[in-house]
Amino acid sequence: MNPSTFSSHKWDKSLVSLSQNSEIEVIQPHNVLCRFVLFVVFVGWLGGVSLAHGQEKREKQRTSSTKQWYPSILKGEDEAGANSPQGRYRYPPYLPNFSFVGYRWGEEPLPSSPGTVLSARDFGVIPDDGRDDTAALRRTFTEAESVSGPVTVRLPEGRVIVREILFIERGNFVLQGQGSGSEGTTLYVPRPLREMEVPDGYKDSPKRDFSPFSWEGGVMWTRDPQETESRELGRLVAGRRGGHLIETARPARVAPGDVVQIRWVNEDPESLFAHVYCTTDLEIGRKVNEIRQEVTVTEVSGRTVRVKEPLLHDVRRYWRPTLNSTDYLSGVGIEHLRIEFPDVPYEGHHDEAGYNAIYTTSLSHSWIRDVTIQNADSGILVERSKNLTVRGVKIAGRRGHYSIKLGPTYGTLVQNLVSTANDRHNPSVNTYSRYNVYTDVFVTNPRIDQHRGANLQNLFDDIEVIYYGRPKAGRLFQGSGSSLYKPRAGAFNTFWNVGVEFKESSGAGPIKVAEQAAAPHARIVGLHGNRPLEVEYGPEAYIEGLNRSGIAVPSLYEHQREHRLSGRMPPSVSLYRPLEGYRFDEDARIPLKAEVVGDGEVQSVKFIADGKNIGRDTEGSDGWSFTWKDPEPGRHRLRAVARTRAEREISSRPMSCNGQHPTIWVGEGDVVFKGNAPNPFQKRTVIRYTLRKAEHVQVSVFDVLGRRVRTLVDRVQGAGKKRVVLNGEGLASGTYFYSVATDSFQERGKATLIR
Repeated sequence: MNPSTFSSHKWDKSLVSLSQNSEIEVIQPHNVLCRFVLFVVFVGWLGGVSLAHGQEKREKQRTSSTKQWYPSILKGEDEAGANSPQGRYRYPPYLPNFSFVGYRWGEEPLPSSPGTVLSARDFGVIPDDGRDDTAALRRTFTEAESVSGPVTVRLPEGRVIVREILFIERGNFVLQGQGSGSEGTTLYVPRPLREMEVPDGYKDSPKRDFSPFSWEGGVMWTRDPQETESRELGRLVAGRRGGHLIETARPARVAPGDVVQIRWVNEDPESLFAHVYCTTDLEIGRKVNEIRQEVTVTEVSGRTVRVKEPLLHDVRRYWRPTLNSTDYLSGVGIEHLRIEFPDVPYEGHHDEAGYNAIYTTSLSHSWIRDVTIQNADSGILVERSKNLTVRGVKIAGRRGHYSIKLGPTYGTLVQNLVSTANDRHNPSVNTYSRYNVYTDVFVTNPRIDQHRGANLQNLFDDIEVIYYGRPKAGRLFQGSGSSLYKPRAGAFNTFWNVGVEFKESSGAGPIKVAEQAAAPHARIVGLHGNRPLEVEYGPEAYIEGLNRSGIAVPSLYEHQREHRLSGRMPPSVSLYRPLEGYRFDEDARIPLKAEVVGDGEVQSVKFIADGKNIGRDTEGSDGWSFTWKDPEPGRHRLRAVARTRAEREISSRPMSCNGQHPTIWVGEGDVVFKGNAPNPFQKRTVIRYTLRKAEHVQVSVFDVLGRRVRTLVDRVQGAGKKRVVLNGEGLASGTYFYSVATDSFQERGKATLIR
């Protein structure tokens, strides 16, 4: 989309105004009949255009006269690890592979086979009779519980009245209406959760600071009544961000097909969270104390476990990572229906009455499709779930709290979303939202919400937004959330091809759409609008293509998914053992292990320390590995280089925040002293030592009487190898002593100056 196409874009319809609240409404009919007629027209329009929205939009972008441009960050992806003519390896900024989200990782279509079909009419549901159908629906659900195998509860056309919560408590269960348009199935919910029978813990109370339904609960509610407490299955010692191999301390009690959770515990703010946030400069809220990721086991070989999904973080042993059991319902679908609430005023932020449509918990590989939600406090709330697809959802009517809230959850794909309700958080990745994707989205007056609480590696992709009214600085990326869960986001949240139209703004000056100082290492690519946009985003944001339309890759998700499934994914190699910061004794035999992913046959992998080849694996029969014997004491930087059958060399990619390969330490202390050379010397000599970590260092020179004659270093030095020059100019011939001292180390040497 580009500024010239905004005026003719198909979303540029006055009918959109029907779903705006009074602050931005262009059409405000007060006659009840007029409002009803316009509402029916609006629903028909939404249903008619939204499902084809993505295909039409991409076709328009493909045929647009705007000159297309290809993002540099993807050029780097295509060439990652390749050797340049200058002999240097090329690495782009780290970009997560988002293609593993959604139902069956995007590899299979959503199911269409209904299994056993139960008609809700047969259990007493009578549409359009003005009577409560809850009891009949519950009878249908109860019968479905007894059906062996997949079951579909089919709702009739017309208005079905629901006055109490409907719980879905089994897997392979589909609730299916006759369509989300005006001629389909409408579940009309005349009262909020506050007035319904709710589970223990959800009763409203004056002692609460907020409504129990602000971010939980729904009239459609999934839960697993047999969910068990998570148990530990094994401790982990190795794994690399972006990779698929993890190594356990002992053979883990897992098998292919198991869905397990990796859990990292933070004990040192300078360690785990420095990795998760890629910085130590942001304050961490006291409720952020561990990180989790749900993964699917695909292969087990001894202590090596291969998982389907790419790892979000390194698996380093000093973060006490563990594998843990999970429980999910799978194969649950809610589809082809409409959920409508009465058009009553929104009671306010955190005072919600509970007009919430769908609340999913404990689901995996399930879906919500072709659903329209009208006048909700919150449309869809997703928690404790994995690999859901939410597709073809329309959210309209008066303003509420959330259009869609993801979190805490993992791997949800929201695709083809139309949201015109102007909700406070619209759309949202919430507390502990990890690796979720919004793609092909149209939203009015949005606040793309990063709701603190270590939400990380989420993708907002192929987004179109329209703002009505006067532009407000920073509104597009305006987040929220309690300071107990700060900062705003973890590393690598990505915003790709976001087009912004300001409908009623005057003037041609730039508009600042982002003022974000606590969302580190974001990737912002192809942000553009019908006015020049300004962005303040950090720390360390990667920003490319600001104010440039015509991006040649309109959807990063579709691009990555197509590459993965078509067999055109460039091969890449990563060193997953040892990892950054590991320590070894001087006489240790150090196992080095590398993982190769992508398409392309590899014939060998060589392992390199400090730029020197230390070994090679030409078999790879049990993974690519090599044992390094008798390494020198000190700090070593490691990498691996794979060689393909096509004689192409590919270097391991640094998955670290700073783009550096991992370093390890060999030796007992934190300093390795290597003396000076040459010795004796005539003009200058070099004192060498290596630091394991940043420390205050003092290097002093003394004469034979013990008098200090030079101070060469007196400051904090970073980790790594150091070379300090002692210049003999101004010194008499003879013997001098020097010392290298830190808070925990001191070593002396002798240097002889001759003329």
